[in-house]
Amino acid sequence: MKNACGTGSLCWLQASTGLVGVLVGLLASASALSDGSVWDEAAASAGLQKPVLYAIAICESGHAGQQGATPWPWTLRWAGGSAYFESSEDAAAALESLLAAGFRNIDVGLMQVNWGYHAERFGVDTPARLLDPQVNLRIAATILREAMDAAGGDRAVAVARYHTAEPARGARYAARVLALASLLERDGRVP
Repeated sequence: MKNACGTGSLCWLQASTGLVGVLVGLLASASALSDGSVWDEAAASAGLQKPVLYAIAICESGHAGQQGATPWPWTLRWAGGSAYFESSEDAAAALESLLAAGFRNIDVGLMQVNWGYHAERFGVDTPARLLDPQVNLRIAATILREAMDAAGGDRAVAVARYHTAEPARGARYAARVLALASLLERDGRVP
């Protein structure tokens, strides 16, 4: 288990200074979820742009490794903590422990889908199920599509709302995601 907000994390990634240097590492990396069909399917099913989904995954669960940062499917964040796990089984065990301890506001997996808000709503009955990258991505795409519809198609507002209900914080997040999506698409780095 590694702290998700340590020096190897993208928590500090800002849309301003330093973004280009960080993106060089991102663009050089190979995704653990490099099968483009997973991303194609999620984007198509929700009528979304694949680069935006992929950029959200990097910003939500980006895990810095030897070859740069990639979305990491076994990531958890909760009040007072965050961690990357080496396996789905390890992440599921930790999620079960957090749930047993009474935590419900837990962001889970590749797209950091919130357990408390979305697990029951989408019929997710086990931690392992929400940690499945395809399930997590499909749910996140649905959530983002709903945000797009509620925002009248405004992509920046939808991305901001995906992340937070706080407008200023959401605007910063959306700027970071959309800048990254543009660079990933321009450079052909979306799986």
